[in-house]
Amino acid sequence: MVSFNEIGHSRLPWMWVEFDNSLAVKSTPQWKTLILGTKKLKGSAEFEKPYLVTSTSSAVELFGENSLLHTQIESYKANDSLNETWAYAFPRSNTVAPAVGKLRIHVKNGIAESSQYEGNFEINIGGTVLSVAAAKTGEATRKAIADAIKANTELGLSAEVEKIGEEHFVKLTSLHAEDFYDNTYLGIEKCPAGYEVQVTPFSSGVNTFNFKKLFEVMGDEKFNCLVCPFTETQILKSLSDEMDKRWGAQTQNDGFVCLTTNSNPQNAISMGQNLNSQCMTLFSSFGIPDSTSKINAAIAGQISRSASIDPAMPLQTLPLRGIHAPCLGKRTRFEERNTLLNNGISTLTCVANLVQIERALTTYKKGKSGLNDESYLSLEHVLTLSYIRNDFRNYFWNKYARYKLADDGTHFRAGQKVMTPKLAKAEAISRFNEWEADGLVQNAADFTKNLIVERNTQNRNRLDFLLPPTVMSQLVQVAAQIQFRI
Repeated sequence: MVSFNEIGHSRLPWMWVEFDNSLAVKSTPQWKTLILGTKKLKGSAEFEKPYLVTSTSSAVELFGENSLLHTQIESYKANDSLNETWAYAFPRSNTVAPAVGKLRIHVKNGIAESSQYEGNFEINIGGTVLSVAAAKTGEATRKAIADAIKANTELGLSAEVEKIGEEHFVKLTSLHAEDFYDNTYLGIEKCPAGYEVQVTPFSSGVNTFNFKKLFEVMGDEKFNCLVCPFTETQILKSLSDEMDKRWGAQTQNDGFVCLTTNSNPQNAISMGQNLNSQCMTLFSSFGIPDSTSKINAAIAGQISRSASIDPAMPLQTLPLRGIHAPCLGKRTRFEERNTLLNNGISTLTCVANLVQIERALTTYKKGKSGLNDESYLSLEHVLTLSYIRNDFRNYFWNKYARYKLADDGTHFRAGQKVMTPKLAKAEAISRFNEWEADGLVQNAADFTKNLIVERNTQNRNRLDFLLPPTVMSQLVQVAAQIQFRI
């Protein structure tokens, strides 16, 4: 007797035909990214509410032109234009002071040639480069730089010459309280020989965004990638706790958080030491002359685009479109990048003035015992495991949502909706074969040998699986010895 979903018993002369889509369901849902940030007051979006963003022009309308969310979305979509993108605006606390950065411009002593004081300064502010001609005196030069910054209204900065003791500065201050300048790059690309410049990066103090409200709004909705421009310790702790909870079996709404810091390697390592989550990745962008939030969004876009196609595909060499390479003298060296990777910090590299992902790691370093643990080291492994779990759960639950459960050896007619451990084991092997064909897993014989499917002894309505897949590795390194002859 066939088990129908809708057709029951009736005495009317008729032919009933129902549809059953349980074998036609595609098990993997659409990839979704959530970008976090702030908006300008003139943006039409409400605070603390997620919005589906279909284009950069809609981002301008929702969050305001040149807002933190607009610039992130623009950078993200330059690297991933296909996947579903959402954005969430935090209100900025009125107690947070405007962001301030400083340029200490000092005239060198002992230089007699007037030609050494001639030439142009090239000042990089978040990827915008201003060229300012040096004047005949330090005072006039500082004023010229301040005037050039104020004249560029798109920067949204005021600039004034400031003297503290014997030191002279150009002080840069964000004009609008809702603007987020904390991670904006501030650097000198070119300086006349007669001058020295020291840079104090933008900072506005500790940001206190309400992440508890964000998690309430997210609810049970699954976002594969969260793009976060904030790196305060308390914010990272809240994100880590929430994402680890969403990774757990009780929720299974896992995703990963993409973070980037432009701190020097030593400070980046110190930041990473406070993180230990397979759901977070922290990149170092030291020396790259773009806003950290823009770089971070580009990284998230490239990872999302690649992982949505094939989660096991290596992320190395993915290019960050729209990101400027640092000049040769400011690029991190091999030894520095290797040290960063050894401490769980993901790295970027430059090839022919193109910035690209070098290695993507999670911040997971130690297991529950406190000992070193590399099981979740590679972000590709975490993305693959997340895909496998979601695929198996959705496939099995969609196909067998209204099935009865019986012991092996039970006799029932063909067409009956009855599941047994032996049938379930065959389904698990079949699904593994699909993953293997897609290049996600390996070692099929080992999987079949160690696979366990049984009815739970305490709850006879529950079927238990022990799935032992070996996830696909990535070709990250190659070693060879050339043993030559003469």
